[in-house]
Amino acid sequence: MDLHVCGKYGKLETMPDGILASSPALSRNCLVNLFKICLLSDTILPRLREDIKPALGTDMILIQEISSAYRNPGSDDRFYDSRIQGRIGEQAAHVTSPVQLLGSLTIVWGCMHHGTIHGVAAVALTALKALDSRREHWDVELQRLGLSADGVEKVLRMALTVPLSTSNLPTPDQRKVDAMSSNIKRMKAIDLTGTWSCLSAVNYCKKHNQDPEQTLQEILPALEAAVEQKHDLNTCFLLWMYCNLMLRIGSRAERIITVSEFLAQVKKTRRVKARLDSWGEFCCTNTAGWSPVQSAPLATRKTYWPTLGVALRFKEAIKRDPAFADTELPAFTELELIEACATVRCHQCLELRNELLRCMGCGQCLAKLHKVCLLNDTIQPRLHSEIRITVSNQVAERPQHFAAYENPGEDNRYYDLSSCDRIAHQAAQVTGPMQLLAALPFMWAGIQVGSFPAYGTWAQTALTALLVNRDEWEPTLQRLGLSLDNVEMVLRYGLTMALEASEASGNLTPEDRPSFLATSHRNMQRMKEIDSTSAWSCVCAAKEILPALTAGLQQQKHDLKACPLQFMYCYNLLLQGSRGFNRVTVHDFLGHVGMANRIKARLDSWGEFRCPETGGWSPVESIPLAKHDTFWGTLAVAERFKRVLKRWPAFANSRLPEYTAKDLRIERENIRCHLCHELSDIVVWCGGCEQVQYCSEDCRNLHWEDVHSQDCNAAT
Repeated sequence: MDLHVCGKYGKLETMPDGILASSPALSRNCLVNLFKICLLSDTILPRLREDIKPALGTDMILIQEISSAYRNPGSDDRFYDSRIQGRIGEQAAHVTSPVQLLGSLTIVWGCMHHGTIHGVAAVALTALKALDSRREHWDVELQRLGLSADGVEKVLRMALTVPLSTSNLPTPDQRKVDAMSSNIKRMKAIDLTGTWSCLSAVNYCKKHNQDPEQTLQEILPALEAAVEQKHDLNTCFLLWMYCNLMLRIGSRAERIITVSEFLAQVKKTRRVKARLDSWGEFCCTNTAGWSPVQSAPLATRKTYWPTLGVALRFKEAIKRDPAFADTELPAFTELELIEACATVRCHQCLELRNELLRCMGCGQCLAKLHKVCLLNDTIQPRLHSEIRITVSNQVAERPQHFAAYENPGEDNRYYDLSSCDRIAHQAAQVTGPMQLLAALPFMWAGIQVGSFPAYGTWAQTALTALLVNRDEWEPTLQRLGLSLDNVEMVLRYGLTMALEASEASGNLTPEDRPSFLATSHRNMQRMKEIDSTSAWSCVCAAKEILPALTAGLQQQKHDLKACPLQFMYCYNLLLQGSRGFNRVTVHDFLGHVGMANRIKARLDSWGEFRCPETGGWSPVESIPLAKHDTFWGTLAVAERFKRVLKRWPAFANSRLPEYTAKDLRIERENIRCHLCHELSDIVVWCGGCEQVQYCSEDCRNLHWEDVHSQDCNAAT
């Protein structure tokens, strides 16, 4: 999800620097979106780039309207003391608008960045005091911005828990304990099922009540409410917390719990997590699962991994003695729960895993890497370089893997399977699905050193082995959440990169070229068969168009052949976007569109038959100038880009964004006439507001007289 915080800090940097300080409207929208991000992620510390939070804090201080409301907070750590509430009240009187209220968040981040915890508390308390005094009036204004007084208060109280949870005093101050309790109660009143409020309540109970039974009773209402609301994200977090508390409490006289009841609860919890995994898109670092909201975890590490570890122990014990399922659940100490994590730790990579496969080495690790590649549609996902190197080294140290992918040599003819005996020999050494998956880190190692014969050979080795053992290995890969088609697609990513590097090297001889082209064509066709919507498949389609396009343009100078191919090529560029292996800029794309338009203009100038797809003129009645989708989708995006370039010329050097076919159908509205509602390859904009487009001057003039003169911002 792209919430554009503002032009300066958003994902698409389409505004010049300094606009935050110069535009009150934009700074307000920026602050509103920051609060929405915190509410969506249910945290005061959303995952923004490291430098964004302190930079926002600095910029907000530069805005006089906001900085005047939050002056020097002082250095008194006893901010919860009623004796300094008068100073808080005086400061709150300077907060006279919702924008000043919302500005407190970025100043809180600035205080956190500089480690001034008392500053966080003072700013949060000042904002809360101001909100309390003007709540009814400001709630109306905040709702117009898509927020509410309760939502803003929740974010401010999340910020307040940070200093309240931090104590430099040798013994707990009862006033601070009471302030923490009051803050938690208010957060729960606003949002009973909120992750932050529930976690704060649990930590408070652990610290001050000791008895886990009281902690359990604290989260039960929130859990019941989350289940009733069918809010899987909150339910998942609370269920793992509930399971962990069951282990800390154990079976008691007043409430008997058996091992089987505990395992049933864990199973129910895992089903909720599986639903989120199935459609989540952001990796949860605590559980290695997939969350639908970035920075919103599925569980904490302290509740998730110990619970899984104990559950796995119990399952193993039940296999040996089924009667163990009916025994009472033992109580675990904090240390025992930490030790239980060892049960779900992989002996090879030493990572915690949701499911451990016996005698399969790092199958889960390798499977996860393939899934990351598939999710990002690339052989080189955004992993830290040290991770790739470490995984490659660990896999290479295993004898069974190294035997399958020994030194590939420098044979550039890896694409010719009939003459490369080494590939056939090594493919025979790939005797299991784990060795098949191990090809990925080996390819990473080859890419790291720039040896395309190496990773090309390894890709061909694994593909040859996969072809021979397809039926045998499918069940094992399915248990890992993969399929042979998934693995084959990743391997073909690597082979495609090697083939491109071979062609770019200029070392192909005329004798080698036929086998190279045959391998490249088979690779393209197979990738399209597996997933025709993949960006790599779109690249393949574009590459297949290029030879015919080159022949039509340069060799035969056949405009009628070149025109539809050129528009098709532009359309495929939009579908694939700019990728790491195939960088395309907006300038490159517009250059191709310009060439397509010039070819079409030449045909229009002497054609005599109306082209039903484009509205142009074709010299041959039965041959269109372009396909309907490729023509209008391409022109619509080009028109949008040209308008952006008028305001921001540097946009030309930006990477070309990736579109879906549905996106391109929607984009056509950019070139649809507001009066006659027809698509037009010539767009005439209103000269006043520049927001309404027409197909001709006539349509613009008619629409102005009848309708637009009343609506145009420039006219009013």
